[in-house]
Amino acid sequence: MAKNAVIEALAEKVGRLIEENERLVKENAVLSEKKGRLTVENRELKEKIAGLEKRIGVLELGNGLIGSSVDRKRAQARINQLMREIDRCIALMNR
Repeated sequence: MAKNAVIEALAEKVGRLIEENERLVKENAVLSEKKGRLTVENRELKEKIAGLEKRIGVLELGNGLIGSSVDRKRAQARINQLMREIDRCIALMNR
């Protein structure tokens, strides 16, 4: 009789482990899907931020050209920086 009780207890524990495993597999699938969606959303938001930062740069440059002397100095510094970057690109292309 003691052997039957041990076998039944083990069978019950194995059954609970199987149920828990199935639940965790389903939860893992849901979380994996959510992670995929969030990864795509994150990439899209980063692209949007990059586009908006470029737009801000253009607007600041435009405002600098028509704004106060401080803004003009910043705009001129940005133009000089862009010119140096263009010169570096041309130099790399000529190699």
